Amino acid sequence: MSIRDAKLVLASEQAITATAVGENVLNMGAALARWGEGEQLYVHLLVEETFVSGAEDGTLTTHLQMADVVAMSTPQLAGELIRTEAQLLAGEHYRMALPGGFDVEQFLRLNFTVGGTGDFTAGQVSSWIGPEGSTKAKINPDARNIA
Repeated sequence: MSIRDAKLVLASEQAITATAVGENVLNMGAALARWGEGEQLYVHLLVEETFVSGAEDGTLTTHLQMADVVAMSTPQLAGELIRTEAQLLAGEHYRMALPGGFDVEQFLRLNFTVGGTGDFTAGQVSSWIGPEGSTKAKINPDARNIA
């Protein structure tokens, strides 16, 4: 089991039943800092609880957003991951690669968009930034939300 850095946790067992923003905004340091050089980094998404909707046609689109202010008033899209309800089963692990040396704004967060006939009635995810092998890791529950 690997260890996740609490400062890189975007969501910790966050319930997603309707469109919502991630629970944590990460401060990556100075605006446009270059990070991840030398090692490929990923946004990991671990399904903690199976997603369920009444119509069984739900989708979850996860957007990685970045901005130069913590309020995220004009976020830019930095990555996207789309999964169907059939793929959102407890224990499933997905990731989005961040290009090495990716120029990123100072603040990062996730935005979860629910699609389909209706909202989900159940479903939880955890998400963090880390190298490829950082799966099934324990999240520090004291991750700091700076928003």
